[in-house]
Amino acid sequence: MAYRYIPPYQVLNQTVSGTNPIQSTSLIIRTLPISIFVIAWGAGLNATFQALVSVDGVNFDDLGIPITPATGAAGRTLVNLGALGGDQVLIQVTPSSGSANVTITGSAKSGGA
Repeated sequence: MAYRYIPPYQVLNQTVSGTNPIQSTSLIIRTLPISIFVIAWGAGLNATFQALVSVDGVNFDDLGIPITPATGAAGRTLVNLGALGGDQVLIQVTPSSGSANVTITGSAKSGGA
């Protein structure tokens, strides 16, 4: 059985500053439960990241998985959410200080081979 997938695409590409949370565009995963994100940020940003999932496409809840925070140096991290139930998933960026561009790329696929 062939698998279905969402090819990698940018769900966020913007300069992040201040202290207000910013959310990426969500991936609609209702039939593609295996999802992954790559988060990349520039130097100067201090921020945390959260993976949020929704079962109704309206209300999003924190998955509670650890994601490497931005701590001033440029960096990137892979967020493999594995098999996940729900309708949509997104990444929330919560800056605490500094400013830098953040790029988030997401992809999802079904569990077939």
